[in-house]
Amino acid sequence: MGTDMTSTSADGIVLLDFPNLKTLPFLAHAVTTRFAADGREFNLALHVADSEDALKNRAALCRALGFPNENFTCCEQVHGSRVAIIDKSAVGRGAFSRGDALQGFDAMITAVPGALLAMFAADCPLTLLADPQRRAIGICHSGRRGLAAGVIANTVAAMKRQFNSSPQDFLAGTAPSVEKSCYEVGKEIAKDFAEKHPDCLTPTQGGKYLLDLRGVVRAQLTAAGLKPENIEQSALCTRCRADMFFSYRRDGEKAGRFALVAGIRV
Repeated sequence: MGTDMTSTSADGIVLLDFPNLKTLPFLAHAVTTRFAADGREFNLALHVADSEDALKNRAALCRALGFPNENFTCCEQVHGSRVAIIDKSAVGRGAFSRGDALQGFDAMITAVPGALLAMFAADCPLTLLADPQRRAIGICHSGRRGLAAGVIANTVAAMKRQFNSSPQDFLAGTAPSVEKSCYEVGKEIAKDFAEKHPDCLTPTQGGKYLLDLRGVVRAQLTAAGLKPENIEQSALCTRCRADMFFSYRRDGEKAGRFALVAGIRV
C-alpha cells in the first residue's frame, strides 16, 4: 500500500514528507516537487538545467529545513550500488559543484549531526532509512539498475557495519516514483528481476513487461530485515503527475530533477 504523504509550503517551496518518519525528533527530511509555490520550476540537479537556478533552489531548500547551505551533500549518481560513508570531512561534498560531488556512489549513510544528504531523481524511487536507536540515516537512489545491483542490501549492510544498526529498528520511506502501469520494459531488463522478484513483473504485448519498482524496493527492504509495517511508500506517480514531479519517461532529456533529502538535526 502506498502511504499518503503530507505537504507543506516553506520558504516559497513545496515539500512532502513521510508521516512516520516525521515523528523522529532527530530527523529532518523532505521530498521536493517540480514547482515552487510561485509556479517556477524547482530543479535541484546541476547537470540538467541552469546551474545558477539549481544552486539558488538548493539554498532555499536548506533554509526551509534549517541546515547550512554548505552542509548539502550529494553524489554524482551512476545507477550503481556503492555506498558512501559521510563523516565530517565529507559533509558538503557537491553542494556547489558537480566536480566536488562524491563520484560513483548511489547511496550515502551518516550519523554526523548537521549533515544534509540529497539524492536526485526524475522517475526512479529514492529511499530513506532512519535508525532511531543510533540516530543514523541512509539514503539511496534505488532505481532499476541500482536495485538489480543490490543498492538496498548494500545500504542496510553498511549501516549495520558502521553504526551497529539493527534493521528491525529502521523506519523507511520511498519517495514518489514511476508506477508499475507507466513503466514498461523489455526482456533484457525484465530478466534482471524475473528470478528474485517475479511478482513485480506483468507481461504485456510484444514480449514486454510492466515492472513494479516500488514492489522491488519493498521486497528488498524486507529481505534486508526491515519490518513491513515500518516501510512507507508514496503512491504518487512521477510520470502521471506533471503538476508535481519531473519525469524522464514523460519529458526526456529536458526533465529536471527533484530530490529526497534527509539530515540529522544538531
